[in-house]
Amino acid sequence: MKINPVITLLFVAIISIVAIAACTPTGCDIVSTDTGIIYGHTTDSADGTPIPNVDVTLPGTTFSTKSDSQGNYCLKGVTPGNYTIFAETSGLSSSELPVQVAANQKSLQDLRLFILHKAPTQGPASDLNLTPGVFKP
Repeated sequence: MKINPVITLLFVAIISIVAIAACTPTGCDIVSTDTGIIYGHTTDSADGTPIPNVDVTLPGTTFSTKSDSQGNYCLKGVTPGNYTIFAETSGLSSSELPVQVAANQKSLQDLRLFILHKAPTQGPASDLNLTPGVFKP
Protein backbone atom coordinates (compact mmCIF):
# COMPACT_ATOMS: atom_id res chain seq x y z
CA MET A 1 0.00 0.00 0.00
CA LYS A 2 1.40 3.40 -1.03
CA ILE A 3 0.89 6.37 1.30
CA ASN A 4 -0.03 9.64 -0.33
CA PRO A 5 2.75 12.23 0.41
CA VAL A 6 0.17 15.04 0.70
CA ILE A 7 -1.66 13.13 3.44
CA THR A 8 1.67 12.51 5.23
CA LEU A 9 2.58 16.21 5.03
CA LEU A 10 -0.84 17.24 6.30
CA PHE A 11 -0.58 14.79 9.21
CA VAL A 12 2.87 16.12 10.19
CA ALA A 13 1.60 19.72 10.00
CA ILE A 14 -1.38 18.94 12.27
CA ILE A 15 0.80 17.14 14.81
CA SER A 16 3.27 20.08 14.82
CA ILE A 17 0.50 22.61 15.44
CA VAL A 18 -0.93 20.52 18.28
CA ALA A 19 2.55 20.13 19.85
CA ILE A 20 3.23 23.87 19.71
CA ALA A 21 -0.20 24.69 21.14
CA ALA A 22 0.35 22.21 23.99
CA CYS A 23 3.62 23.95 24.96
CA THR A 24 2.24 27.49 24.83
CA PRO A 25 0.65 28.85 28.03
CA THR A 26 -3.10 29.48 27.90
CA GLY A 27 -3.88 32.99 26.64
CA CYS A 28 -0.51 33.40 24.97
CA ASP A 29 -1.82 34.16 21.49
CA ILE A 30 -0.42 36.49 18.83
CA VAL A 31 -2.00 39.92 19.35
CA SER A 32 -0.70 41.55 16.16
CA THR A 33 0.96 40.38 12.97
CA ASP A 34 3.56 43.13 13.51
CA THR A 35 4.72 41.82 16.88
CA GLY A 36 5.81 38.54 18.42
CA ILE A 37 5.62 36.57 21.64
CA ILE A 38 8.25 35.27 24.02
CA TYR A 39 7.04 32.38 26.16
CA GLY A 40 8.45 29.54 28.16
CA HIS A 41 8.82 27.93 31.55
CA THR A 42 10.75 28.83 34.69
CA THR A 43 12.18 25.69 36.27
CA ASP A 44 14.67 24.49 38.88
CA SER A 45 17.89 23.62 37.06
CA ALA A 46 18.53 20.68 39.41
CA ASP A 47 15.34 18.70 38.83
CA GLY A 48 13.14 20.58 36.34
CA THR A 49 10.46 21.43 38.92
CA PRO A 50 8.35 24.42 37.79
CA ILE A 51 9.05 27.63 39.71
CA PRO A 52 6.05 29.95 40.14
CA ASN A 53 6.08 33.74 40.67
CA VAL A 54 9.38 34.39 38.90
CA ASP A 55 9.76 37.95 37.60
CA VAL A 56 10.47 37.75 33.85
CA THR A 57 11.52 40.96 32.10
CA LEU A 58 13.09 42.37 28.96
CA PRO A 59 15.53 44.93 30.40
CA GLY A 60 15.34 48.32 28.69
CA THR A 61 11.67 47.80 27.75
CA THR A 62 8.32 47.93 29.53
CA PHE A 63 7.76 44.18 29.08
CA SER A 64 7.50 42.18 32.30
CA THR A 65 5.39 39.39 33.78
CA LYS A 66 5.43 36.72 36.50
CA SER A 67 5.43 32.99 35.88
CA ASP A 68 2.19 31.25 36.85
CA SER A 69 1.72 28.39 39.33
CA GLN A 70 3.07 25.92 36.72
CA GLY A 71 6.13 28.07 35.90
CA ASN A 72 4.69 29.28 32.56
CA TYR A 73 5.23 32.85 31.38
CA CYS A 74 4.27 34.85 28.30
CA LEU A 75 5.31 38.28 26.98
CA LYS A 76 2.94 39.41 24.20
CA GLY A 77 3.18 42.26 21.69
CA VAL A 78 7.00 42.35 21.59
CA THR A 79 8.49 44.38 18.73
CA PRO A 80 10.68 42.17 16.50
CA GLY A 81 14.37 42.29 17.38
CA ASN A 82 17.08 40.82 19.56
CA TYR A 83 16.67 41.00 23.33
CA THR A 84 18.05 39.64 26.56
CA ILE A 85 15.39 38.03 28.73
CA PHE A 86 15.95 38.17 32.47
CA ALA A 87 14.35 36.08 35.25
CA GLU A 88 14.71 36.48 38.99
CA THR A 89 13.02 35.61 42.25
CA SER A 90 13.96 35.61 45.92
CA GLY A 91 16.25 32.79 47.06
CA LEU A 92 17.17 31.65 43.56
CA SER A 93 19.82 32.58 41.03
CA SER A 94 18.85 34.90 38.23
CA SER A 95 18.79 33.73 34.62
CA GLU A 96 19.66 35.84 31.59
CA LEU A 97 19.51 34.59 28.00
CA PRO A 98 19.43 36.06 24.51
CA VAL A 99 16.18 35.76 22.55
CA GLN A 100 15.20 36.75 19.03
CA VAL A 101 11.65 37.90 18.30
CA ALA A 102 10.11 37.81 14.82
CA ALA A 103 6.81 39.35 13.69
CA ASN A 104 3.82 37.02 13.97
CA GLN A 105 5.97 34.32 15.64
CA LYS A 106 6.31 32.73 19.08
CA SER A 107 9.81 32.43 20.54
CA LEU A 108 10.28 29.70 23.15
CA GLN A 109 12.83 30.50 25.87
CA ASP A 110 12.88 28.28 28.94
CA LEU A 111 14.59 29.83 31.95
CA ARG A 112 16.39 27.62 34.47
CA LEU A 113 17.22 28.92 37.94
CA PHE A 114 18.97 27.25 40.85
CA ILE A 115 18.67 27.55 44.61
CA LEU A 116 21.29 29.76 46.22
CA HIS A 117 23.07 27.98 49.07
CA LYS A 118 23.29 29.56 52.49
CA ALA A 119 26.54 29.53 54.45
CA PRO A 120 26.67 26.64 56.93
CA THR A 121 26.25 27.44 60.61
CA GLN A 122 27.90 25.84 63.65
CA GLY A 123 24.71 25.68 65.66
CA PRO A 124 21.91 27.86 66.93
CA ALA A 125 22.70 31.48 67.77
CA SER A 126 21.86 30.76 71.42
CA ASP A 127 24.96 28.48 71.56
CA LEU A 128 27.22 31.46 70.97
CA ASN A 129 28.53 33.27 74.04
CA LEU A 130 29.21 36.75 72.75
CA THR A 131 30.59 39.34 75.14
CA PRO A 132 32.32 42.42 73.74
CA GLY A 133 36.10 42.02 73.90
CA VAL A 134 36.02 38.48 75.37
CA PHE A 135 36.34 35.24 73.40
CA LYS A 136 34.78 32.16 75.04
CA PRO A 137 34.74 29.01 72.89
